[in-house]
Amino acid sequence: MLELDGTTLTYEVFRATCLRPNRPAIIRNACRDASDGICFDLAALKRRLCPRELCRSLGSRALVPVYPVFSTVQVASYDSTPAARVERLHEPPTTVKDEEREEDEEGCCKEVPLEVVLRSWATSASAAACSLSQPHVYYLKDWHLQATLENTATTAITTASSTPSSQRSEYAKRRASGTHGDGLYRVPKFLGADWMDSFCSRNVMPSHDVHNRTSPADDTGTRAHMGFGDSESDYRFCYMGPVGSWTPLHCDVFGTYSWSFNVCGDKHWFFPTMAGNAYLHTHLLPLFPTPSDIRVLTGFELDTVVQHPGDLVFVPALFYHQVHNISGEVLPLFVDEGVATEEVRRRDGTVMSFASAEVNVQLSAALTVALNHNWCNAFNVGRMAAAFLADARQLSSHLSTDDLAVICDTHDPAVWRRFADRMLHNGTNWSFASMNCFLDYCLARLDLGADVTDGTEDERNAAADELRRLRVRVADEYARLFEE
Repeated sequence: MLELDGTTLTYEVFRATCLRPNRPAIIRNACRDASDGICFDLAALKRRLCPRELCRSLGSRALVPVYPVFSTVQVASYDSTPAARVERLHEPPTTVKDEEREEDEEGCCKEVPLEVVLRSWATSASAAACSLSQPHVYYLKDWHLQATLENTATTAITTASSTPSSQRSEYAKRRASGTHGDGLYRVPKFLGADWMDSFCSRNVMPSHDVHNRTSPADDTGTRAHMGFGDSESDYRFCYMGPVGSWTPLHCDVFGTYSWSFNVCGDKHWFFPTMAGNAYLHTHLLPLFPTPSDIRVLTGFELDTVVQHPGDLVFVPALFYHQVHNISGEVLPLFVDEGVATEEVRRRDGTVMSFASAEVNVQLSAALTVALNHNWCNAFNVGRMAAAFLADARQLSSHLSTDDLAVICDTHDPAVWRRFADRMLHNGTNWSFASMNCFLDYCLARLDLGADVTDGTEDERNAAADELRRLRVRVADEYARLFEE
């Protein structure tokens, strides 16, 4: 596994060693970049991302996305050598248990109040203290915490000063400069430009009626801006979970890059080698679920690495990976009336609440906390376009012209294409309309010279030519949909 030092790493080195070859890496000491500027202040991050502080700033009833996952706490000692994997070929995966299905279905995301998650972690911590096993744990991931913190701060300032537009404009400027989450952190300069985030921050989702009237491949000058996902499209996340929580084998969304910075606790990452990644893409069946555990697969080599606080992991485009939280830092949890409290009436008549000493509930838990971005630049935009066209072809292969004629009540292929594009967007969060808008936006950024890391003039011209070719390719694919 490639290791780099964030304190000396430059964009030019990162581009040559990671972006161009599409190679994973762990970047140690990523709190500062080569400009000697602070990117991630670990002490400040731990204070602001402490569950108790998040309850105070966001409210204990704030809805958050959680995934009930089977706990796997023995990962560090798990033998992942090729010989051991062959021996386990006929054994069931250690992370899958043949038990009666519980109320929470494994791996399915649901939104619950923050206090419910913290109460679950408190219960798990208490069970662990008593040496009791907890088959399920809540993993809080894909949480748009950065946007939530920005919106919360904007609302608070607006309430006090009634100037929402100026505050939003200020946050937009800070976000464009790489500062996120109401000053939570700054993206290291060695990562380079992020076309994805700047595009999503401009996103204004049109209504379904506008989308229905607009041809994604035509009238590019007048078409309404179409982003990825819904009107709150955002690809900045926080991950927070107890020891034993994990993310199964997968590739990141849209063929994007991703980076993950560890705030506290340790993560154990599993990657195939570059040859192994190509092997998986060749041998895994596209219409079948990806196996959850890479350690039960054979035929390729694995790279593993442990990520510590202050380290940043770079995940290349369309690269399989699997992540386990193997250690955590004890952080205080929010305590309310539903979590082991008792009231004491003072002499002046006021009532104070205290944690009950008689109830065996932990008021803290060992957690792993990380920050994550999906992002795109000139080196993976072609992979994004290819991934999108694969999704579009898969959808179109399931739609016959006879069915479309009945559904749309017309034999006009233009209407069929617009209908299919809406289906594509609703099912996959991107469409011909959004991909064309994205490519146009990236081309405009290059033409304006908005990114100082776009390379020499020749490199910028080459990137612009590639974007134009992709734009034509996407438009041609759209025009050929459902041709008789």
